Amino acid sequence: MATVGERIKKLRIAQGFTQARLAEILHVSKAAVCKWESNTNLPKVMELKNMNSLFHVSADYLLGLANRSAIEQLSSEKKLEAMAGYFHQLESPERQQACIDFVISQFNEQEAVKIEAEKIQRALDEPAEAVLDMNIIVDSSLDFQGMDKS
Repeated sequence: MATVGERIKKLRIAQGFTQARLAEILHVSKAAVCKWESNTNLPKVMELKNMNSLFHVSADYLLGLANRSAIEQLSSEKKLEAMAGYFHQLESPERQQACIDFVISQFNEQEAVKIEAEKIQRALDEPAEAVLDMNIIVDSSLDFQGMDKS
């Protein structure tokens, strides 16, 4: 099971924060964050509470009493709300645009897969005569190829 420090580091990196940036947000020193992550010291209760809000995790998760973060336990609708919160925490327009581009690319990929699946389904739904006609064409071309070898 991950330590408190490992979980803090994982969450910090997932958010794209440096130790210095996390320290600034939590109003602590960079050395304090470093000590938490190296398991030399533990955060105070108020610091844990602030990290719970910042990272959208429970104190149980941070302290290693739960294996799944709060966000992993949420319904899809609640996850969307949390993601919107994360999006608004992004500090640069470039990072926000990268998120938007990623979502659009995932949607486009999904739509392309749907279109291909529909094409395959239409081909499978074609009348049996069309399939028979295709078999005749294939068979006649095989016979023709065999005649060339003689």
